[in-house]
Amino acid sequence: MNKYWRTGIYLTYLAGIVLLMLFSGSKYEWMSEVDPGVSPSLIAQDSDNRMLFRILILIVITGAQLIIMLKSLLLPERTLSLILVVLALILAF
Repeated sequence: MNKYWRTGIYLTYLAGIVLLMLFSGSKYEWMSEVDPGVSPSLIAQDSDNRMLFRILILIVITGAQLIIMLKSLLLPERTLSLILVVLALILAF
């Protein structure tokens, strides 16, 4: 696999992890920091678009690592890809 493609896939993984961290939690958590009397769990949430977006990002970054795992000839790189997939799964849920 070309080193530029591999670098691009690792950068895609890194961007995906950053997005997973940005979209974790509830979108109303900031309200309890402004007014401690407001609980984010009491606010009705009609849709769960955040979770759908996080699952989509998780699919993309796991797919990217699986591509590296399948194309790589070196065992340490395959092991690193497997570790990164497990890390993404832990961070997502």
